[in-house]
Amino acid sequence: MGSPRRAHLLHEAFELSLGVKAATAAAELLAGLALWAVPHGAFASAAGWISGHELSVPTADRIAAALMRAAEGFSIQSQQFFALYLASHGLVKLAVVSALWRGYLWAYPLALAVMALFILYQLYRLSLGLSWPLVGLTLFDLIVVALIWTEYRARQATVAEGA
Repeated sequence: MGSPRRAHLLHEAFELSLGVKAATAAAELLAGLALWAVPHGAFASAAGWISGHELSVPTADRIAAALMRAAEGFSIQSQQFFALYLASHGLVKLAVVSALWRGYLWAYPLALAVMALFILYQLYRLSLGLSWPLVGLTLFDLIVVALIWTEYRARQATVAEGA
């Protein structure tokens, strides 16, 4: 299967990737809950406060104007969708990462399936328009899938040796 040093490095990379996934999942969950708790009108108020001075000058700042348009176009349905999406996405990833950290053998195929669904959705989003951050996230997720698969095979081999 390879050298013990290589196996150790792959395991460490796996653990690190789980840490990154857990941190981003927690941030998504918190962002979703915060988005759910913030009154809808607060977005337009915040955008107005942030860009108020810029819009008061004759040559209005394009970024400030875009921020105001985005805030005004952010419907309550969009707010609820993003709140639910972020919170559920974060919660699912936290549950999967937690099961992997506990070493449950069933969690590896589950994690692979969940990651595959996330990647498919990201590829769909990329088909609608190029987003470099989404390309980076998708590449990172592909690396995580490879690490999960490698760790799963190593755990299966360990279980088989103990049987």
